[in-house]
Amino acid sequence: TEWGGPKNAIAQQYLDLNQDGVLDSEAHTMVAEMGSMIPEHVPKRSYGPLQWGPGISPDTKDEHKQYLAQIADDFSQDLLESVKQAVRVAAVKRDFVVEEIQHHLRFALTRSGRS
Repeated sequence: TEWGGPKNAIAQQYLDLNQDGVLDSEAHTMVAEMGSMIPEHVPKRSYGPLQWGPGISPDTKDEHKQYLAQIADDFSQDLLESVKQAVRVAAVKRDFVVEEIQHHLRFALTRSGRS
């Protein structure tokens, strides 16, 4: 399918096209594959409509500035929560066998006069 020409100028802003104005199927496949790599526990966020064009201009449009700030804040919060969760999972769990061995080792060192 060709997406070139003035009728599809808006579509061209949202699609990966090759130099001939044809949909780049390799890029489309890669984007789909990347999307499938996102773990299910990652929050999915959606944002309201944004007046577009010819790009995002945070320096001149407050709406764009707020939009990008919200995305950055959400990303930071999600990343922080993800790191906290990873730390909780990776935290060393209490092991009673190890504690018992440590107790005996301390006792032996005390009895031998080396502690």
